[in-house]
Amino acid sequence: MLAEDNSLNRQVAEYVLCDAGAEVVAVVNGLEAIKTFAKAPTGTFDFVIMDVRMPEMDALEANAEDPGIILCGCEDSTDHCGICECICG
Repeated sequence: MLAEDNSLNRQVAEYVLCDAGAEVVAVVNGLEAIKTFAKAPTGTFDFVIMDVRMPEMDALEANAEDPGIILCGCEDSTDHCGICECICG
């Protein structure tokens, strides 16, 4: 799942992920991501990509709501947390 509030960023990220062979469910904020994640059968999503800062509910709040959504602390391409180095780097 991809949660991105910026329309252009969402389109670009969705294109890149689909081009890499991923099936993408795109939502516009963290609250929508939590609702979509909660309604889906277990195992539907391999991972959730979400901004740390976004409207309605950000990744920090989403993780507090559902610890199944693992956080990545990467702020930019120079900060690698190890979990998503392949995405952020």
